[in-house]
Amino acid sequence: MPEKLTKRAVDGLAPLGKVYVSWDSEIPGFGVKVQPSGRKIYVFKYRVGGGRAARRREPIIGVHGAVTADQACSIARSWALAVACG
Repeated sequence: MPEKLTKRAVDGLAPLGKVYVSWDSEIPGFGVKVQPSGRKIYVFKYRVGGGRAARRREPIIGVHGAVTADQACSIARSWALAVACG
């Protein structure tokens, strides 16, 4: 279930045997990708164009530790605004 991605929430994500993404409950498309090694990467997923046939993009915001959860959230908000504006 999606939850707000805070430092505590991201620190609590445990690595599994495969890559998975924990999505933020407030910003659509914003999440943290957890790799089997335990590395956590902030991502923002969106579509270019219109509809479900549009190309998907998933750029990396930064690595957890080098970028804080609050900084990643701020960047994701600005990217969401840019995508919405075209």
